[in-house]
Amino acid sequence: MGEHGGYRKTKTKTIKPQLLPTITKTVSQQNGDWYQIEMKKTEKDLDVLLKKMHPFLNKGEFVFFYSPKIKKEILNDAILLFKETEGTTVILPKTIADNLNIEYTSIFSWITLLVNSSLNAIGFTAKFSSELARHNINCNVIAGYHHDHIFVNKTNSERAIEILKQLSENHK
Repeated sequence: MGEHGGYRKTKTKTIKPQLLPTITKTVSQQNGDWYQIEMKKTEKDLDVLLKKMHPFLNKGEFVFFYSPKIKKEILNDAILLFKETEGTTVILPKTIADNLNIEYTSIFSWITLLVNSSLNAIGFTAKFSSELARHNINCNVIAGYHHDHIFVNKTNSERAIEILKQLSENHK
């Protein structure tokens, strides 16, 4: 444990050694709902994931585009960069893409599922994406380390949120 009782001293703060720290943050949804989430452990249980998914509609409009070579000014504003054989797929806020005169074909809304999902969870993506497809809503899913993120056509964002909330409520 060392001289500090299991803690490691640094110049600015004391850090408790643990793999998954508890981080509590409060997130507001545009329709007035508030969620307090604790990122303590990742969840694998499908029923728990569905019950606690809490779909959150992020503010803004987003676009996907492809580039064989990424400009430096894009790096700071990119939501996602994904290298493919043909080049890099980029997700940017629409306002940034417009300012840089970047061409895109569709405008998307970004929904974050606030449950702290495990990258090893089985069936979660299939369940919510199938439900959206059943309602004729396309979705582009990005699995982040802590959360799943869904990009839906801007015209379907409110309906997608309602469908995801209903899916969640049906599992309570």
